[in-house]
Amino acid sequence: MYYRFYHERLQKLTHLIKIRHAPFYNPIKNTISLSDFINTYEKIENFHYTLTGRIISIRNMGRSCFLLIQDSFLQIQLYAQKDVLKAKYELLKLLDLGDIITISGTYFLTKSKEKTLKVIDWKISTKSLCPIPEKWHGLVDIEQRYRQRYLDLIANKDGRYIFQIRSKTISCIRSFFDKLGYLEVETPILNDTAGGAIAKPFTTFHNTLNEHLALRIATEINLKKIIVSGFNKIYEIGKIFRNEGLSSSHNPEFTSIEFYQTNTSYLELMDLTENLLKYVLSLTHNNNTIKYLTNLIDFSKPFKRASICQLIGSHMNLSEQSTNDLESCSDVSVAINLAKQCEIDRITLNEVISQYPHIYDRIEARNLFSHILYTIFEHKIEKSLIQPTFLLKFPLKVSPLSKKNNEDFSLADRFEFYCAGMEIANAFSELNNPIEQKNRFTSQEKNNLSIQECNTIDKDFLTSLEIGMPPTAGEGIGIDRLVMILTNSPSIKDVIFFPKMKNLNTPNSS
Repeated sequence: MYYRFYHERLQKLTHLIKIRHAPFYNPIKNTISLSDFINTYEKIENFHYTLTGRIISIRNMGRSCFLLIQDSFLQIQLYAQKDVLKAKYELLKLLDLGDIITISGTYFLTKSKEKTLKVIDWKISTKSLCPIPEKWHGLVDIEQRYRQRYLDLIANKDGRYIFQIRSKTISCIRSFFDKLGYLEVETPILNDTAGGAIAKPFTTFHNTLNEHLALRIATEINLKKIIVSGFNKIYEIGKIFRNEGLSSSHNPEFTSIEFYQTNTSYLELMDLTENLLKYVLSLTHNNNTIKYLTNLIDFSKPFKRASICQLIGSHMNLSEQSTNDLESCSDVSVAINLAKQCEIDRITLNEVISQYPHIYDRIEARNLFSHILYTIFEHKIEKSLIQPTFLLKFPLKVSPLSKKNNEDFSLADRFEFYCAGMEIANAFSELNNPIEQKNRFTSQEKNNLSIQECNTIDKDFLTSLEIGMPPTAGEGIGIDRLVMILTNSPSIKDVIFFPKMKNLNTPNSS
């Protein structure tokens, strides 16, 4: 079927060229957008407008014809008459859905009060050789929508809305930090080492330098080096690359913002994050309550702040006293029993326990205890956090770049922000002790996190810490997931123009 349509359209293109109506010419001057036409049509009467748009509907009525064209965001109806266009009216039969045409004409209102351009002259700008989706139904095949986004967005105005909101969200975030006096910076995507997160990097090789390089898995390390250089408030919006699994909330290439401020703690960043998200929502939706899938999410109230222990206590219906006891407990058997009650599988539990081969003292026991509770949260509670929630009191073991909590050395001064069952942000008071940082990097390697995941120790970063980094707090926010919530999109693929899909020519792995 596809090849038949292609052949028919190719014949039409050949005929247009033969009669010297060839498309693919340079744009005509004084062409205005559809939005400009719609905004000015009532102000200037008897004026000849020149518009360009893609045909998405054709209704031939014999001696007259209605067409519907669209550009980026709007549609306008055209009315063509044989008496007006003369010989050019017969050439309309050479047009197909998807063709881009340039039209000159005057406006009028139909009996149904629809804004319409009466065509006086027209010229084909681009001949579409491939059929486009039918205007009323769009692309039905979800996978095809992701693979051929250009077709999806031609037929799907809801899809175009999503990417409008995405663009506006990034603009709002940039505006928010600019107003607060943050400096936007850029750091390398290609690095000697990939640090700042526990994730597998994509690696490549530079032929001239004869060196292995890695795409960044976070911007954190380089941004901290900039903080050391003397800048007090910085941010970067950019792409991050992680060679890991794909899911409804994971794409190997994604967009984040990381920001850092000196003489600030992670606690102050919670207030900033809440203000940022409410600011973005006010400009993208003008509403503090939005629908995401089957839930109404309320951003108007102060965001909930809870520790891992408090959430586990609530999840398991523990008494207030039992929940409070968890905050200081170091009895590993208690944590293991909770994990079993929550049906954490034995393999997962053993992987955590294996990272603590020697329990020398209460602090080490407390470290393991906190890590097991964090594992319970990840597997059983995270997806239930629908309303905006700050999660506090993280195990130090999973926070290698964060400062220790002054009151409980097994915990980090860190929070994560959750909404709609997804982690949206991660922040902490940055570790600025170079000796302790080196020890933690070394401990990661000894715990066999593998070079691929924890990567090699960044000696230059340690040198920068030795120069002296002031007390600093930093945070990363996943922009794609935030846009998912703002646009009620169930998959991260819906909010990325070209999400990563398996190559159709790649054989299935055995």
